[in-house]
Amino acid sequence: MTELVTRNAIDEILEVEDAFEPTIVVMGAKGRHGAVRALLGGVAEAVVHRATAHVLMVR
Repeated sequence: MTELVTRNAIDEILEVEDAFEPTIVVMGAKGRHGAVRALLGGVAEAVVHRATAHVLMVR
């Protein structure tokens, strides 16, 4: 599925997660700011904290 969205990335990811109810969400992370964000990134960090499914981060 390919779709262009112009909304907030965090909200869009969480909305798709809610619609499809996956067992796991896999995300790439490449942060540049702060200790936690250096590991996760801003969007990835928010999704990890707000998602209901398990989240697997890959670098």
